[in-house]
Amino acid sequence: MALCVKAPSGCWEWIGYRGSKGYGQMRVDGTTVQAHRVAYVLFVDPLLPDELVVDHLCRNHGCVNPMHLDAVSNMENLERGNTSTAKSRLSEVTGLCRRGHRLAETGRMRGNGYMRCSECHSIDEKARRAKRRQEAST
Repeated sequence: MALCVKAPSGCWEWIGYRGSKGYGQMRVDGTTVQAHRVAYVLFVDPLLPDELVVDHLCRNHGCVNPMHLDAVSNMENLERGNTSTAKSRLSEVTGLCRRGHRLAETGRMRGNGYMRCSECHSIDEKARRAKRRQEAST
């Protein structure tokens, strides 16, 4: 039985039950547990300490791809929040940018040490210029 599907982003989307915040949930030995925590234990570290939480580097609460998960303290998880830093860390792991371009072919190093996709930068700049032209003409 398949419990996830691979999305273009590289996420493995949980297709079982999801809680109100979008986290996949399942029952193990009569207890409800988070699906991404189970994926981490199965594929990364079977000795995951209870005091650590499993952070989604992709920021997708429904993702159970072990390459997108990182065990951290609750404080670190809160500090990471929904930041571009987490997305940059994911890029380093997957080798893909947020739109799925291969960073090895389209990436360039930024001053902060993270890769930036040149193709995405070009797409974003064209969209900004088009928006400015449209605003100027009205």
